[in-house]
Parts: sequence; structure tokens; C-alpha cells
Amino acid sequence: MRLEHFGLTGGPKRTLVILGAGASRGASFVSSKVGVLPPLDLDFFQQISRFDGCEEAERLISFVREEYPHELRLSMEQFFSEVDYTHRFHDELKVDRGPKVKRYVRALSDFHVVVARALAQAITGPCDYH
Repeated sequence: MRLEHFGLTGGPKRTLVILGAGASRGASFVSSKVGVLPPLDLDFFQQISRFDGCEEAERLISFVREEYPHELRLSMEQFFSEVDYTHRFHDELKVDRGPKVKRYVRALSDFHVVVARALAQAITGPCDYH
């Protein structure tokens, strides 16, 4: 990279802005009146509990309550890592999939659907800030 890219030679200056995964939470289209906020890692399950009539979200919340009863703030990352690992373990080693493992596969499928729906519901238009 040449020095003028850093503005060190008196040449053109350029700015690079890096937005993190939570940047949409502060977007101009987000208001307190919105039912579902753009989800963050630690409040994803709280946000999807606000969905109305979403069968996948209801099943996913029920699964989380049953499988993680003592986990007060289950993160998306923790959930996905554990459920995906369980699925891969049984799939790759050809271990018998009992009813409990099949529930994990269903939860993983529901998770994929619900993530897409959460983003679609929470991100309602262009942002004036970004």
C-alpha cells in the first residue's frame, strides 16, 4: 500500500469505516415502536420471542427452554455451535439418530429460518446514517 493511502504524503485521504455485526441496531429505521429489533448475539432469542404466528420461532423458543433451562442469556453463537456440532457428530459418524437428536436437527433448521425472518422484520429500509 502506498503512503498516500494513509494521508501521509499530502495526497488524497481516504477513510475506511468498519461496521460490526451490531451496527444495524443503531440504524435510523430502528425505533422503540418496532416490535423486533435487529438481533444481537445475546438478545436473539429475546427478539424472536416477539414474533407473532411464526411456527419456527415458537418451536425454537420451546426447544431452547427445554434444552437450556438454566442458561439465562444463551447466545446465537453458543446455540448454533452446540446444535450444529451435535448434528455433524451424528451425521458424520453415522450414529443412530434417536428422537432427541432429531429434535436438534429440527431446531437447526428452524434457527436458519428464524434468523432470516428476524433480519427481514427488523431491517425495514435504508439507513440515513450508514
